[in-house]
Amino acid sequence: MPTLEKKSIKQNPVFKIVFILIAICIVLFGCATTPLEGLTVEGWRMIWIVVAAIVLFISESLPLVCTCMMIIFAMKYTGAATMSDITKSAASTTTFFIMAGFGLGAALENTNLAAILLRGLYKLGKGDSRKMISAVCWMSAIISIFVSDAAAQIVCITVVMSIIKAIGNPTPGSSRLCGGMMMAVTVGAFTGGLFLPCSNSVNVAVMDLAEVVSGQPMTFFQWAIFGIPIGFLLTLFAAWRIPRYFKPENLDPNQIGNIEKIFDGIPQKLERKDWSYLTITVVMMFFWIASNWIKTFDVATVAIGGMFLMMCPGINLLSAKDYAKNFKGTLILVMTCIFPMASAMAKTGAGEWVIGKIFANSTGWSLFTVVIVATIAAFLVHLLIPAGSANGVLSASIIGPVGVAAGLPVASILMIVGVQAGAAFLFPIEGGWAQTFGYGYYKFDDCFKGLWPVTVCSLLLCIVVVSLLTLIYAPLGLI
Repeated sequence: MPTLEKKSIKQNPVFKIVFILIAICIVLFGCATTPLEGLTVEGWRMIWIVVAAIVLFISESLPLVCTCMMIIFAMKYTGAATMSDITKSAASTTTFFIMAGFGLGAALENTNLAAILLRGLYKLGKGDSRKMISAVCWMSAIISIFVSDAAAQIVCITVVMSIIKAIGNPTPGSSRLCGGMMMAVTVGAFTGGLFLPCSNSVNVAVMDLAEVVSGQPMTFFQWAIFGIPIGFLLTLFAAWRIPRYFKPENLDPNQIGNIEKIFDGIPQKLERKDWSYLTITVVMMFFWIASNWIKTFDVATVAIGGMFLMMCPGINLLSAKDYAKNFKGTLILVMTCIFPMASAMAKTGAGEWVIGKIFANSTGWSLFTVVIVATIAAFLVHLLIPAGSANGVLSASIIGPVGVAAGLPVASILMIVGVQAGAAFLFPIEGGWAQTFGYGYYKFDDCFKGLWPVTVCSLLLCIVVVSLLTLIYAPLGLI
């Protein structure tokens, strides 16, 4: 979330109008000028539409949904893409996965699994406030492996708020323990979201583009090869770093007793609804893994099937009311607009042309050099465009061909994009942060001061893990 000063500037109507006019002028310039050598008219106009989109994304002159709608309008009426192509690419696997993810998260809220998990982690810490923050980070990460990061946060916040109430409900900003736990919820959801394709909608979005940008699909297994070690190591580091930054106050015996009373009220054994959720999740995991060989079992289809089972009579983990409460139409609209833009960049040849100009000599680069350049480029795109799905799609459509042209497997290059798109640690301006920042328990600058080492760690893990595992698995034909 922006600082008050930054927020006030962006809310100024004059500021918004100026940047809207700048974006319009950029598109008109693309329509009025002759394409450079090697570019089609459609590709030339598409490049300027992307530039205009970046201006609107960064300035926040329009709501995110309106910006995306303006992109579709510009693509259609400048001739950069046909409406048929736009609608075809809008109905992506990612869109349906996100829709199913709302249901899976809502069903999880109706179980005791999150509270039971935290109770187990809490006992390892024996009331130590630093270990409490680490436990919350791991709780959020573990849950986020199986449901989207947004859903994981909703569930974890409920548990954390009960703990905050148990220790006396401190005023926001007065408790370093509360600040650390709230930050740990979001950071854990981000790091846990890296493990598997089903862990984050950004992952599915990036995978969805693999065949578009390279002609080669990316499988569930290929993501897991990279995602599990990167996600685990990054969670481990984040769970160590956050409590050391906040230096939380110690809990007194009464506070510890109140927390333990909460956990005592949770069933000691898994109930029928808990077993039902776990069973369905295991079945979904089986089919997700099977998707490596049976293409019918894509990530979205399996998630929809799992949600259907949770709604069946006799299981009753999910109701229509629960689903409607968790459904976020804005995110769906954004995805159905962002994907056509990325598809048009690839189809018109604009992405390939840009790559050819910027990375003209990339074919002579070593694997390690390509990985470093791609990691830094993906990180910089995320700084410019904070929205994870948006920057993930743009990075994949632009950076993806670089790695492929240099001989890097598509799974390797897109994994880099996915990690940097999902690891939004430095500034709480991405949607994922909105879940916890609004409670006021930590400040804007806590993210930068506390999490810059985590950001550096994510960059280094991308470079080292992707390079190393590519050297190991590429000769075996696994990626």
